[in-house]
Amino acid sequence: MRKTAFAVLVTLNILGAADARAKGAPIYTVAKVAVEAEAKDAVEAKQIAINDGQQAAFRILLKRLTHASVHARLPILEDAMVERMIDGFSVRRESNSNTRYLAMLDFSFEPNSVRDILNSFGLPYAEQQSAPVVLLPVMTEGGGVKAGMTNPWFEALEGVDVENTLAPIKLAAPRPDFSPATISNPGSREVLETLKQQYRAENLVLALAEVDAQMTRLKVRLVGRDAVGDMFLERSYRIHDRDTANAAKFAAKVAAGVIEGRWKASRLAGLGALTGSADLETVALTVQFSGLKQWQDMRARLQKIPGLQGLNVKALNARAANISVEFSGGASRLEIAAQAHGLAIEARGAEYILMTR
Repeated sequence: MRKTAFAVLVTLNILGAADARAKGAPIYTVAKVAVEAEAKDAVEAKQIAINDGQQAAFRILLKRLTHASVHARLPILEDAMVERMIDGFSVRRESNSNTRYLAMLDFSFEPNSVRDILNSFGLPYAEQQSAPVVLLPVMTEGGGVKAGMTNPWFEALEGVDVENTLAPIKLAAPRPDFSPATISNPGSREVLETLKQQYRAENLVLALAEVDAQMTRLKVRLVGRDAVGDMFLERSYRIHDRDTANAAKFAAKVAAGVIEGRWKASRLAGLGALTGSADLETVALTVQFSGLKQWQDMRARLQKIPGLQGLNVKALNARAANISVEFSGGASRLEIAAQAHGLAIEARGAEYILMTR
């Protein structure tokens, strides 16, 4: 199985690596996946590393599309199933010895295949990207400002895949005339408006990273406006063995995840797909159709609605079916969500009728 996966991926790398990311939608591309493996020889080590990389990329993709509340339910698929969903593959950099292989890889997945998996497991997901957010990383250490690109904080953010997420981020180095006074009052409306004008960005977040005098804590503040609205977040991270770079790498992943998570939560909430067992409501529907083929099509569309669970067919004849489903927010939310799938729900007295639009 590992040899098969390796052969397919190498073929993709040779024939289509240059346009791997262009093939699929940006959010279905997972970039900057670090892999490392050791084996009896370099060829086997590379096979293992690439195979592990595609599994890691698939896991990252599922977490990207779904809310944290369902991450414990994400499926673990066989290598061959993940392999079949890969649409493109490229190598950013690689190195090897006689028995070891290290690389940074990008994987592009076929969207419909991933959607099928999410729908099969009843996992609500979002796939609409937000408008880009300009992120200005500024680092202070020992009382001095490191506002350029050559510091652990900026480099850590560069190491995160911030372009293909649901909330894409554009990193921008602060201008040479960046005022240290900005750090003392980053939440000032005047300061933020000035930065937005300078960078011609409606969505702009100032990312401040501060190392304490003892080099034991890294404090990160995200201040500004993202695609959801105004934000202010402050978190502190422990620095182990004075390794600021490692702490910054972890903080960078969290920062990008917070910005993406805010947008994702807003999208899923708008679709009525942030479901938990406590807020699910049972909705009884009478489905009207012209024949078996249309019924099967309508049922398939219904099952693709993010967050819909527990479809139960109570009665079925040649022209109608009585069913019940569970959905957060009940019939009113379901009516809105169904429209995106070519379905309409109409209230007739105490009865809800499901039709094609």
